[in-house]
Amino acid sequence: MIDSVKPVIGLLSQEISRKVIPENIDGGSYISAAYVKYIEEAGADVLPIQIDWDDHKICTIFKSINGVLIPGGGANLEDSKFMRNVRLIFKLAEDANDAGDYFPIWGTCLGLEAMLVMHGGASLLNDADAIDLAMPTKLLNGARQSRIFSAASYDLLHLLATLPVKYHFHRKCVYKDTFLQSQELTEKYTVVSFDEDRQKRVFVSTLEGKQYPFYGVQWHPEKVKHETIPGLNVPKCAEAMRLSTYVGKFFVNEARKNHHTFSSKEMKEKYLIKNYHPVYTGDLGRIQYSYIFN
Repeated sequence: MIDSVKPVIGLLSQEISRKVIPENIDGGSYISAAYVKYIEEAGADVLPIQIDWDDHKICTIFKSINGVLIPGGGANLEDSKFMRNVRLIFKLAEDANDAGDYFPIWGTCLGLEAMLVMHGGASLLNDADAIDLAMPTKLLNGARQSRIFSAASYDLLHLLATLPVKYHFHRKCVYKDTFLQSQELTEKYTVVSFDEDRQKRVFVSTLEGKQYPFYGVQWHPEKVKHETIPGLNVPKCAEAMRLSTYVGKFFVNEARKNHHTFSSKEMKEKYLIKNYHPVYTGDLGRIQYSYIFN
C-alpha cells in the first residue's frame, strides 16, 4: 500500500541577526522562507522549531516529526539558544537511531558548521572567502558510493564536478586539514566533497554520518530555486535547478523512512508553518522573505 502521509520536517529558527533582518522588523527569531519552499517542493510539510521552546516541548515534538533541517544563517555556535537546540536535537536523534528509530538530520551552511562544532568546538572554524560564490565541487573517489549521491546519475555527478551549480555564501568553514586532523570528526563523518574558496583554501563542502543518517552541505541548494536578489550570483541554470531538486528529494525520502506521527490531525495542523506568513526582508540583500517569530 502506498503511504499517502507527507513526512514532516522540523526546521530550526534562530535568533534575529541585524546582518540578515532589517531594523524595522521586530521579532525574536526567524526562518528564511527559501528553506520552507525548498522542503515543501520536495514533498514534505514544515514545522518550525521555535527558538524559545523548552526542552520538554522540543522532545515532545521530536516524537511526531520525521527529520530536522538545520538552516544557514548567522547564529553564534558557542553560546546561543539556537546552538542549545541543535545539541538537543542531535542527542534525541542519536538516541532514536541507536534504538532502531531511523531519524535523519540535514545541515546547510551554518547547519553543517554546527554539526562539526558540536563535536570539535568552535576552534575548528576557519575563515573563508566564499561570499556569493558559485562553483563546481571536488567530489571524492567514493562519492558514487555515498548515501547522498548513490542514486545520482553519472550525468548529474559530472555536472556537479564541472559546472558552477553550487552556491556558497559563508565567511567560515572547516578546512580539509582541520577536519582530517580531528579523530572525533573522522570517526563520525565521511567527507563526500571538498571545495576551494577564492584564496584556494580547501574546505569541507559535503559530508554524511558514518553511523547515523546525518548530512551536511556548506552550500545552499535552497537559494538556487527560491532566492532571486539583484546583484547576487545565485546560479539559475537548469543544471543548478536539477541539483537542488535532487538533494531536496533525497533528504525528504530519508525522512520517509521514519514513522513518527502526530496524535491527531488537529495537533499536526496546529504546529505547521502554514499558520504563519512570511514578510519581506530583502532590504539587506541576503534573504528575500522570512518567517518572523515573536
